[in-house]
Amino acid sequence: MKRIITEYKKEALAFLFLFVACIMWMYALFINEQATSYYSGSSYRLESNPITVNEFNRIVEKINEGKSSAKNITGWFQSNDEKITDERDISIRSDVIYAFGNIPHELGAVAEYSCAFSSDKAYELWKSYDAEGEYVLIDNVRYKVLSVLHNMSDIIIVNANGQSELKDAEIIAMEVESHEDDFWSPEAFEYENFIESDIVINYTEITGILSSVASLPAYGVFSAVLLKLIFKIIKNRRNTAYVFMLSAIGVIWIIINVEVFQLSFYIPESLIPDKWSNFGFWASKMNNFKAYLRDIALMKAYYPDLCIKYMADSMLLCSVLSAIIFLFSLKMLGIGTERKLIATEMLIALILFLSFATACVNNIAVKTPGFYWMVLPGYILIDYAVDKLNIKHKSVKDVIQCLQ
Repeated sequence: MKRIITEYKKEALAFLFLFVACIMWMYALFINEQATSYYSGSSYRLESNPITVNEFNRIVEKINEGKSSAKNITGWFQSNDEKITDERDISIRSDVIYAFGNIPHELGAVAEYSCAFSSDKAYELWKSYDAEGEYVLIDNVRYKVLSVLHNMSDIIIVNANGQSELKDAEIIAMEVESHEDDFWSPEAFEYENFIESDIVINYTEITGILSSVASLPAYGVFSAVLLKLIFKIIKNRRNTAYVFMLSAIGVIWIIINVEVFQLSFYIPESLIPDKWSNFGFWASKMNNFKAYLRDIALMKAYYPDLCIKYMADSMLLCSVLSAIIFLFSLKMLGIGTERKLIATEMLIALILFLSFATACVNNIAVKTPGFYWMVLPGYILIDYAVDKLNIKHKSVKDVIQCLQ
């Protein structure tokens, strides 16, 4: 036993690293799924020119009657450090978002005079996460707790629809979801509803970019295979048969990942020029993008902004570290025989399954993309095949005859 431990301690350490990297990747995919479900469409910030709840309700009526280019709309304003009192007359303080219009199901407060607590606020008030059905007073209005949000912190979300006392309250932000089949124009929506926003944040583009960030480990392993093939091709460029075989492996690897397992990199439509001959397009886009980032940096931050920033930071950290650990661990695995190849593939499959099960147990279950299960076994197989491939034939014809 001691000899086995001594002989395979390097491989055991590599598998441990792979397990940690898989857990981190699962967490990044989980955060990405949250961001995609919570943030969609465009966000209009109206601090300089806010609209009243009455004006907002008129926009909602137009949407419900099909007279607007939007499909759903949610308006909100945030009140900081509000006093929250339960029926026992126990109080806490929290930031509160008052939401109007079509409130997403994921936010929990789907009925009038209802609210949703983040899990930490529920525990702070009731010393329990089981708070559904409780009642609280917020600004002298009684709300029923419909949901506890375990993936949010330090916030209470209130469904303020139907409250006449808030008709003159000022809405400072609107989340607008457009019809997928229509050409969406933020400017057209502003024009048709007499809105003048400070800035329009395209959440669809942001979540698309975050989806690519969450897939960084897959991109890293995918690119590592291609780089190894390219290096081998350059090194053995005089061996036509060898180059042919490696090229074929590379093409098959790309087709399997891109076409079968849908590994793709998101590029926002706004960054794609209508004509490739438009050489001033990229310079103009970069200047606009810098101005856009400057406007966002200067914009007053509310809970949704801080939440998506935290999601993006966490996702980037987990994805980058996972990609680095993957590549480092895979380089530690030296596979010299077919028996070791089979054992390694089985252990990697077990690690992928265990990391998925661990994520589910810790309530971070996520719908895993196909390439999650593909890239690591694929890397091991191709790495072994390339290292063991020994073709001495000098022509493609010889290779074909050899394969036959």
